[in-house]
Amino acid sequence: MDILNFISWIRGGRQVTTVDPAKTLLPVGLKDPKRDDGYLAGAISVEDLVTQITPTPSYKVFTALLTQSGGDDLKFMQGDGGGDISSATKGTTVQIFANINNINYSSIGAPNSNVGTYFILTQDITLSNLDNDTIFSLNIGAPVATVLENTIGNIWFTYNDVGNYSANSDGLFTADKTYPLFGGYYSGENWICSYGNTNIIELIGSNNGSLYTIPIEIRVYL
Repeated sequence: MDILNFISWIRGGRQVTTVDPAKTLLPVGLKDPKRDDGYLAGAISVEDLVTQITPTPSYKVFTALLTQSGGDDLKFMQGDGGGDISSATKGTTVQIFANINNINYSSIGAPNSNVGTYFILTQDITLSNLDNDTIFSLNIGAPVATVLENTIGNIWFTYNDVGNYSANSDGLFTADKTYPLFGGYYSGENWICSYGNTNIIELIGSNNGSLYTIPIEIRVYL
């Protein structure tokens, strides 16, 4: 590109601050030994250029804020209204307890429609979100997660005992490559985490109700 043309464009007000990355092209010089100057003029989209120069992440990550209250309290939410509760909030872990009509619940966070699947709700739900023949189970005492980022996959939380909860996955916590960041002194309690296998990271304290928007980060290195 001739420098005088470039200067003319700037003076003519053709400088922009935003573009459609898939449709906007940038000039590039392509290595070509057949040419006298060694290069052939070409173009690349902004989108493709960013993909090439963006560093590949060294790990996948799950980051969330956890809030927990109450004790072990299993409830059922049934589409026809026959359950214990009629609503559940975003960030709550639910299990597909029954799904006779194999309804797809991916719009509220489910990774599949299989009975037994646990997942974190991505929105508040009421009975209107459930088919009449669907039943969700949930433990009121399990931590509720405000998910900030998740590139790992399906992760959910369960209640184990007083002051003892788990972050769970289906084998996504790769052995010797998983690094959980959780622990500290919260509401008068010392918390630690225990990583023992590819499915479970245990969060250990001594009392319920001491987690309120407490951060957790799980990194799985590639």
